[in-house]
Amino acid sequence: MKKKGHNIDFVEVLRQPNEVVLEELGFCDFVVDQMYSDTPLAGLATEAAWFGKPSVVGGYGWNVLQQFVPDEKFPPSQICHPDALEEAIEQLIVDSDYRQDMGRKAFEFVSKKWHSKRVAERYIKMFDGMVPEDWFLNPESIIYTYGGGFPESQVKKVVGNLIRAKGIKALQLSDKPELERAFVQFAGLVDSENVV
Repeated sequence: MKKKGHNIDFVEVLRQPNEVVLEELGFCDFVVDQMYSDTPLAGLATEAAWFGKPSVVGGYGWNVLQQFVPDEKFPPSQICHPDALEEAIEQLIVDSDYRQDMGRKAFEFVSKKWHSKRVAERYIKMFDGMVPEDWFLNPESIIYTYGGGFPESQVKKVVGNLIRAKGIKALQLSDKPELERAFVQFAGLVDSENVV
């Protein structure tokens, strides 16, 4: 970003106690949390949200996740495809109004929806058998193959190697044939209708 002419102070916090992380969150403008996530507001991004700071979170399955999570329940963060991480960061650098709005929305979300009192209220509803219908989701309806923590190419390689070495049964997905088929295709092991 400095090569592009942006006047930034980049601070990397690695292997530090949480109190150091929290202190830095108080000073920063935004956080770059993860490059290969499957959730828009994991631990660090949630801590940043409590400080009113937005987080950049890269991942592959945002369009899949957004099909199953209503907008009002989808945690606000600067989500992006891993290949677009630089652009997502740059947007938060150059557009202070957008950055501050994202931080405000993140804070409102965690303070209104993820506050311990709100979470406890939802647990009490569960214990009392008063679970709203929209809390339920059939996981078989989710077809997602990317996982989290790794680039797509590495996930494809691992899945492909597993299938070649141990067979399709190694996926442990025979009870979810659509998902099993999606993984085989994702790994590039399908030629027409046959596993290569």
